Amino acid sequence: MPQTPPRKTCALEDLRDLDTVLDHSGGEPVEILTESGRIGHFVPQEWVEKHGITNETALIETLRQHMP
Repeated sequence: MPQTPPRKTCALEDLRDLDTVLDHSGGEPVEILTESGRIGHFVPQEWVEKHGITNETALIETLRQHMP
């Protein structure tokens, strides 16, 4: 059975079931979207640690490199 690729976006309402969002993210950051556009990112702690991110500026720069 083929695996589905990690889901990179979710609606704000999806965050009510955070476990499902985490399961679908594949451990990668997820863009949070509303009808008016992107409002933020959900970034799993494991991803932050994996990339050696130690501050907010590094997080933003790393996200820019990894998100389309």
